Amino acid sequence: MENNEINSIHDLDKFFKEAESEQEERNFSLKVNKKSHQMLKILSLKTGLPMRDLVSLLIENYYNEKIRNQ
Repeated sequence: MENNEINSIHDLDKFFKEAESEQEERNFSLKVNKKSHQMLKILSLKTGLPMRDLVSLLIENYYNEKIRNQ
């Protein structure tokens, strides 16, 4: 809902559906972030590299692949 004005039951229902959808997206995002962090910790332990270095390598690899596939 663009404006926050609620003039009917329909508006109220729409408002709650949008709020629920946004909450589901936030919950999903939090789960993904938590899993990503766990995976980085495991990779860090297995490789001995600090997590920030792993992230840099992953980002660099992602962009290299993207350039290669153009």
